[in-house]
Amino acid sequence: MRAAVAWQAASRGGALVHAASAVHRGGGYLFFGPSGAGKSTLSAANRRARVVSDDLSLVLPGAEGSLELVGSPFRGTYEGGEPVEGRFPLRAGFRLIQADEPAVTEVSRPRVLGELVGNLPFVAEEFKSRPDLFRRVTEAFQAVPLRHLAFAKDERYWDAIEAAGL
Repeated sequence: MRAAVAWQAASRGGALVHAASAVHRGGGYLFFGPSGAGKSTLSAANRRARVVSDDLSLVLPGAEGSLELVGSPFRGTYEGGEPVEGRFPLRAGFRLIQADEPAVTEVSRPRVLGELVGNLPFVAEEFKSRPDLFRRVTEAFQAVPLRHLAFAKDERYWDAIEAAGL
């Protein structure tokens, strides 16, 4: 089912991302990285937002073409709170970096986009034979701010995100 959702999302101009996600103040946020990056830790520490997932997050184009975070059954191991339903404008995506102090860092777009692409299960493996998929992902995330997020095992990361204007 996960593979089918990943391919359907890609064909519609969205993505199934190996990422934690949350809804904060009406907007969606992605927190991506490889296994062990801290997606579940970040989700467990969260008290300010509604966690959608700590493992796989679905983003699809909205009516106006911009990406939206979509509530989905892929919650991972997260069991706090009720499942999140609905669609929320995707405000930003962050590559997780474990650190002592929270901070949002702007890095080159190609670098952070490459890190995001590395977290697209099932689909990323086909980019070599399907360059249209890479183009679709690049276009889909074009208007989404992508940054690095240093975080500790607490929810101060939201302060850093807000200080960065995201």
